[in-house]
Amino acid sequence: MIENSSAMTGEMLDRDLLSELKMIMPDQLDELVARFELDGTQRLEQMQTAIVQQQGEPLRQAAHTFKGGAGSLGALGLASQLKLMEGCGRESDFSAAQGLFSEINTHFSIVLQALRVWSKEA
Repeated sequence: MIENSSAMTGEMLDRDLLSELKMIMPDQLDELVARFELDGTQRLEQMQTAIVQQQGEPLRQAAHTFKGGAGSLGALGLASQLKLMEGCGRESDFSAAQGLFSEINTHFSIVLQALRVWSKEA
């Protein structure tokens, strides 16, 4: 399982950025991952509420903030999906947002698992 998780980390996360984080903040990796999990969970809730209530600007804002956190931890694929969600909010395209939300939710879970493995290997 560790080998698969390590391979997944390489696919899901920017290893160069993660290496830099390890050098800069070696004792705070678990805290970074925990904060990302908490913030990401809150942003997912905000995005889901905005989609259900068909509120474009709150959707855009939640996706934008979440995108920044994902990018700062090297989750560039997730950040890319969140950029698309920003566009859905900007355009008030709630049909596309609903489908994308499911993908983002799944991707977030996979990224969290990869980040947990990475922080333990550090």
